[in-house]
This record gives sequence, C-alpha cells and structure tokens, in this order.
Amino acid sequence: MIQIQRASFAKRIAAALLDVILLSILAVGIAFILNKATDYDGYKKKYDQYKIAIAARYDINPNITRAEYEKLTPEELERYNEANKELQANTEVRKVFNTMTSLLFIIVVVSVLIAVLIIEFVIPMFLKDGMTLGKKIFSICLMKTNCVKISTFQLFVRTVFGKYVVEIMIPILIIMMMFSGMMGIVGAIVAGAIVITNIVLIFATKNKTLLHDIVAVTVVVDRQSQLMFSSEKEMIEYKTKLHQEEIKKKDY
Repeated sequence: MIQIQRASFAKRIAAALLDVILLSILAVGIAFILNKATDYDGYKKKYDQYKIAIAARYDINPNITRAEYEKLTPEELERYNEANKELQANTEVRKVFNTMTSLLFIIVVVSVLIAVLIIEFVIPMFLKDGMTLGKKIFSICLMKTNCVKISTFQLFVRTVFGKYVVEIMIPILIIMMMFSGMMGIVGAIVAGAIVITNIVLIFATKNKTLLHDIVAVTVVVDRQSQLMFSSEKEMIEYKTKLHQEEIKKKDY
C-alpha cells in the first residue's frame, strides 16, 4: 500500500504564514491601484464634507463613538438624530454614499481575488505540484488523495472555491457588514463556524485536512519523501506491479 507522507504541522503553518504575508502585501498594493483608478478617496472626501456641513448646522460631532453617543443629553440626542435624518434624506448624499459603498466592495473583492489567484494558482502552476512560494521554501506540496499529481482543475477549485470564497471572502464580507451595522450576531456565528470547522478538521481527519483540501480532494505532503504519480494510469500500473510481486512471494 502506498503511504501518504503528510507534511508536518510546523511546516504547513510556516508556509501558510509566509503565503499570507505575501498575499496581504499584494492585495493591499492592488487595492491601492484600484482606489486611485476608481477615485474612491474622492467620493469619501465628498461624503465627509456633506457630513461635516450638516453636523455644523446642528452643532454636533458627526464622528462620535458608541460610548459618546450613549452619554448625549436628550437635547444633543435630538439634534444628532435630526442631523442623521437630513443626511439620509439628501438624495445627493445618498447617491455619493451608495457609490462609495459599492466601490469599497468592488475594491476588496477584486484585490483579494487577484492576489489569491496569483499566490495560490498562477505561481503554483509555474512551480508545479501546487507549490506556493511558502510551500516551495519548506519543501511541501499538494497531490490528490490517491497519490497522483494535482490537476489544474483541482488547483483552481481549491484556490477559488475553497480558499477565496469559503475561507477568505465570506469572513471578510461578514466583518464588513458587521461594521456597517448590516449584520449582527449571526455573522459572527458564521465566521466563527468556519474557523472552528477548520480547527476540528485538523485534529479529526486522517490527513489533517482543511476545508479547501476537502473541497478539492487534495492533501499537503512532504515533497522529498512522498511517492507521487503523474497520472492515474501510472498509479494503477504501480499497484498492479506490487500486487504481482506479492503473489510471487506467496508462491515461494
């Protein structure tokens, strides 16, 4: 039987940390370019000017914290609420705010997607065997669970659906929605469930498999000691050969 030489947990953590650092730097760089290209800062500046102008008329601070809000006197609270009503009722302000919100969503989604594709898909296509720069440095790689080299389709599924959608964007969007007040405790539960699921999978699965590997049916292995086949056909031929050798030994 062909043994799966799982990569050590320490190597996987070290490789993942390096890849996360590289991915974060790349995503921030792409987000900066998109920010300039879409003039997000311009829309935000315009929205802030509207807020400041309306707040000045009502003699309130437009950027108070939750703690400060709770300490407002009845008169201050009334002025604060009236200012908010005017801000929300202003068609031009609402248009600028909606544009700013849409741009922020697009910048986050696109910058992270491009960064993930480059770090987790494009680079591994050149380095082979699903190796990111982190995996290359720590000599670990990916393969199918039957010890056959990972396919391009599997790498794409692992990258886009496993890592980008499930493990990165869902938590990011939930956090963004929670900060904007669009989602409460449910969002925190969903994000927490994803993290907890991965922790449970590390300890509960035979190959210490995370969600993205389950989605793609892959496993992280030690590149130097793992026997890996180029195709299913090669793997079957090898197993057949081993089986025939076993039969010959029994005959003797």
